[in-house]
Amino acid sequence: MTNRFLLVGGAIAAIAAVGALIIYSLSNYGITQGPPTTPEEPHGTMQMEQIAERSGRTNDVVHDSRIMMEVNSYAISDRIDNPPIVSSSKQKFLTVDLSVRSIGHILPFSPNLFKLKTDVGEIAPSIITSSVDTGLRQIYLPKDQVIRTLLIFESPSFGKTPAILDYSDRSSSFSITLDQPGSSESKLVGDAKVLYAVGESMKDNSLRLKTDVSSIDRIDSYAPKPDNEAFRVSLTFQNEGNSTVRVDPSYVFILDNKSYIYSINESASNNLPSPLKKTDLEPSSSTTGDIIIEVPKQSAGLTLMYAGPNNTFLAKIY
Repeated sequence: MTNRFLLVGGAIAAIAAVGALIIYSLSNYGITQGPPTTPEEPHGTMQMEQIAERSGRTNDVVHDSRIMMEVNSYAISDRIDNPPIVSSSKQKFLTVDLSVRSIGHILPFSPNLFKLKTDVGEIAPSIITSSVDTGLRQIYLPKDQVIRTLLIFESPSFGKTPAILDYSDRSSSFSITLDQPGSSESKLVGDAKVLYAVGESMKDNSLRLKTDVSSIDRIDSYAPKPDNEAFRVSLTFQNEGNSTVRVDPSYVFILDNKSYIYSINESASNNLPSPLKKTDLEPSSSTTGDIIIEVPKQSAGLTLMYAGPNNTFLAKIY
C-alpha cells in the first residue's frame, strides 16, 4: 500500500513539474495565463484614428485622423435665396449646411466627394452648388482650418426615409443621416492662426504675397447683389524659390466669423482692368492682379484666405 501511495505521489509531482515547465516556456514567448493586460494610455494622447467616428446624424461630429465633419442643418425647399433660383415644377432643392476641419495637413476638398443616398436612388451635388453664396467649390483646405459651406442637391423627390450624406476620398469615408433639421451653430473650431493683416507682406515656403482689400459699390456695369457687399482684392505674388509655383484666383476666399466661406465672382473679376490670372510663376518672377468677392452685408470678422496646394495665407480684413 505504501508503495502504491509513493507511486501516485510521484506521478502527481511529475505532472506538476511538467505543468510548471510549460507555463515557464509559454511566458518566454509572451503568452501568459489570464486576461491580457494593456498599459493605460495617458489621458488625451489617444490618436484620432483609434477613436474614429465615421457615422452619425445631424449635429454629430464625425471624424478620423485627417478630417472632422458636421452637418449643422439641412432643408428641403423649392427655391434658393442667394442668388435667387427657383426650381422647376418637378424639382426640389435639398441644401446641406456643412462644417469641415482638416487635421494636421492641407486637405483637397470638393463637391464631387459627396453623394446623397435616398430610397429613390443616389444623387450627386447639383452644378449650382458652386454658384450660390457660400456654396462649396474645390478647395485645398489649410492645415487645422475650419470652413462652413453649402451643398445643394436637386431631385423631384428625396424619398420618405431619412437621406444619408456620404463622403468618400482615397483615405476617409463618412455617413451622416439627415434625420433632424439641426442647429444654426457648429461645434467645430479650428486652430489655424491669423498672423497677418491685409497690407502686410506675408511669406509661406517660397511664395510671398502682399494684398489690399477695398469695398466697392460699382465698377462699370457691375454692382453687387442688393444684400451683399463687394470687395476688390488686389494681390501681388513673388516667387522667391527655385521652382515654379502655381498661382490661381480660385484659391482666394473670404471667411466670416462663423467660418462661412465666400469665393471669387468670376464674371465680375474678368471684367476688371487687371484681373488676376492663373499662372505658373517662375523663380524670381512676380504677378499682380485683382478679383472681386461678395459677402453678405451683415457679415463680421472677415479674413482673407489664400488656400493653395502648397501655400496658405490668412490675413485679417476687419
